[in-house]
Amino acid sequence: MDETTIVFHLRDDVYFHDGNRMTAEDVIFSLCYGAQSNFTSTLFGAIDPENTKALDDYTVELKLLYAYAPIMDAIACYRGAIISKAAFESMGADEFGRAPVGTGPMKFSQWVAGDRIELVGFDEYWGEKPAFDNMTIRFILEDSSRAIELETGGVDIAFQVATTDWSRLEDNPETRMITGNSLGMTYLCFNNSMELYGNELVRKAIAYAINVEAVAKTAYMGKADAADGFIARSIPGYKKEGPWEYNPEKSRKLLAEAGYPYDKQDYVNVLQGPSLQHLMGTDEYGRDIFSRVVYGSRISLYVGFVSLSGGALMGCIVGAVAGYFGGKADDVIMRVMDVLNGIPRIVLAIAIAGTIGAGITSALIAVAVSSVPNFARVVRAATMTVRDQEFVEASQSLGASHAHIIIHHIFPNILAQIIVQATLGIGTAILLCASLSFLGLGVQPLTPEWGSMLSSARTFMRDYPYMVISPGIAIMLTVLALNLFGDGLRDALDPKLKK
Repeated sequence: MDETTIVFHLRDDVYFHDGNRMTAEDVIFSLCYGAQSNFTSTLFGAIDPENTKALDDYTVELKLLYAYAPIMDAIACYRGAIISKAAFESMGADEFGRAPVGTGPMKFSQWVAGDRIELVGFDEYWGEKPAFDNMTIRFILEDSSRAIELETGGVDIAFQVATTDWSRLEDNPETRMITGNSLGMTYLCFNNSMELYGNELVRKAIAYAINVEAVAKTAYMGKADAADGFIARSIPGYKKEGPWEYNPEKSRKLLAEAGYPYDKQDYVNVLQGPSLQHLMGTDEYGRDIFSRVVYGSRISLYVGFVSLSGGALMGCIVGAVAGYFGGKADDVIMRVMDVLNGIPRIVLAIAIAGTIGAGITSALIAVAVSSVPNFARVVRAATMTVRDQEFVEASQSLGASHAHIIIHHIFPNILAQIIVQATLGIGTAILLCASLSFLGLGVQPLTPEWGSMLSSARTFMRDYPYMVISPGIAIMLTVLALNLFGDGLRDALDPKLKK
């Protein structure tokens, strides 16, 4: 009609899978719902829900807030599917999402979460019937597994096959490869509200630093085209804008101009093996691994000492109370400690860190809590030995409080056992923290910590083993040294070994 008005005349023989006839009300409901949904509002945000109306049961007058050329393509895509208004309102959004009611040639039968969706033929479909009566859509997340299922007959059609499997599938007489330009693109998306990415010079520098042609040839094994626009070439409205020039030198200058010099990351010397200039080699960003291992020792030792100190404090208090008072207090406290002790420390730490959230704080808390049972048991046993000594009974007879006795008489006499336990536990705490960082639950990447360095290096472990060996040796030597020191300290403080 005009730039913001479109009139649709609907077929009168289209039925939903629940048996109801599709009318203008269903079309209006679907399109207006799409305009307000977070999933589809980017496509249908131009629709004017208030002024869109039904002229009769099979005529829709669609109003737009502004002229929007791609509206017909948006309606034609899968996000523009028409749904039953009556079914949606009676079932509710959640239930409808798990058992949708549409008008297509196949209707929903069953959804097995994480495994498959089963469809059956719809006898009342208005168009040409499909060549099959049943269809099963399987969820196979791993690329190579999809290819194997296709080759062994587990599936008839597989989408998004890994480029590494293309040549094998093309050579297989039992399979047929259908290729072509897709609608998909791989791109970098920046949050421009952040100071770093809000700087246009930084964004340009990143663009100049990426060799798009090389990425298309190597990462996708030549099965992709270098992007030269903001959308894929197969999408209506595509306009050629590039490809952007690959110029590392210009990228460096732009970063320096923006106030972010590249000196700390040398992309010219990435993944260089050990040499006189770089004793332990460089990582994927050209950073000197030796410098990061040395700097990372501060983080690892800090986390180890602080977390163990927190665990020792809690364990000493709990163990002293249980050992000094005995009875029900001892039974309750030690049963709780037995439960915690029965859970492997790494599992307990993962559970705690996963609940709190990744970060150095969660790693400190997780390692501290997992250290409590060991200190509690040691302090309880030592306290039970000291509490029956005559100097403790003398202090009690003079009216000293329980807290005074524990702090001034018991703790000084069991300090040697606590020191030995703490010394032996520091190495374990460092190892535990490194494990959490390796799993992504501790110190996060970019911060040079031994565990996070191992996590980042595992991708390159086969071709560049020195990236894993360096932080691994640092962890091994530190833990070994602390354990040997703890053993020596225990021998020095144990009166039985002085004979």
